Amino acid sequence: MHFIHNDQTFVSSPRRVRDHLPADEVARLLQGRFAIVNLWWPVGEPVESSPLAPCDSRSIDERDVALHSTF
Repeated sequence: MHFIHNDQTFVSSPRRVRDHLPADEVARLLQGRFAIVNLWWPVGEPVESSPLAPCDSRSIDERDVALHSTF
């Protein structure tokens, strides 16, 4: 069985801005647009099945996010 896994959500993305950027800049930065980019590479063997794929979180059914989210 395959499940959708999403590292960034509408809640976790602003949280990462607050967690990793200077506190005196957070309010200003959150007023604008920002992007979070995850970079992944295989550890050990080459990926031969179930590769990663980018997706827009809006394309994931909310019921799937609610069922499997750990954030």
